[in-house]
Amino acid sequence: MAATLLSSIHRLSPIIYRPSVNNILIETSRSIYIQSCLFRARRSTRERKFKLLQKRKAQKAALLLKKGPALPYNKEKQGRKGEPVKKKRISDDDLEPCPDDVWFANMFKFKVFSFEEAVKMIREVFHPTVYNIPNAPVNAFIELDMRTDKQTKFYDGFINVVPVNYPFPSSDDRSILAFCKTTEEMDAVTDAGASLAGGVDIIKSIKKGKIKLPDFQFVIAHPNIMTDLVTIRGLLRKKFPTIENGRLAVNLPQLVEALRKGVKYEAKRDDFQLDYGWIDVTIGNLTMETAHLEDNFQK
Repeated sequence: MAATLLSSIHRLSPIIYRPSVNNILIETSRSIYIQSCLFRARRSTRERKFKLLQKRKAQKAALLLKKGPALPYNKEKQGRKGEPVKKKRISDDDLEPCPDDVWFANMFKFKVFSFEEAVKMIREVFHPTVYNIPNAPVNAFIELDMRTDKQTKFYDGFINVVPVNYPFPSSDDRSILAFCKTTEEMDAVTDAGASLAGGVDIIKSIKKGKIKLPDFQFVIAHPNIMTDLVTIRGLLRKKFPTIENGRLAVNLPQLVEALRKGVKYEAKRDDFQLDYGWIDVTIGNLTMETAHLEDNFQK
């Protein structure tokens, strides 16, 4: 009976696998071979990635040399040296008006002048007996609130042109690219002062890189060519003509004249005080009448 029990236990015992040295060597060599096949890249791919990495490093170095080191997000309200940045928006709500003609500007309220009084004082400053610049430009400085509905989002800077009733000579070059289909429209736009006018042929040249879009400050278009112009919307980006930005119109010659003779202004946003913006724009010169300057300012 004891012999029968021992034989039954022997039959029920599990079989133990003892791998030999040859099996271990075969499995190891097979895994090494598979890994080397999976992770080995072609020589051309490695060279391409290396060149791309060197190009990115050169771009970062050029950007760092141009703009300086980037500031951390939590240091956006501090300067390059770490000191707090002085707020550019100044409020005089808590200050009292000054009863005298001479006062410290930081201790009393700002005195508000009418437009006619302000122009009169500018004329006195640039009088031939003082600075002797009778045709000096008249600038308007406007402060902006760049906050949006969201607390962490702010408006970006932008460039626009406002048509005025009393244009004046400007020194900046305003290059205009116009898209239209018919030859009559192209001739009319070119006569109005556009730098380049064309249709589908211009769009093809832009795709091929023969025409560089950064050479043009403004891009306008006629509604009849919008189906073809959509193909280069990614290249135009913010310059893409729309009704909202005023670059899409039926009367293109009138639009060209407004862009050439209007007042061009640029809204800028502070790099540290993100809710503060400003516009510094020229509205005319001292050779113009005060009423004409005021009309341009109201525009």
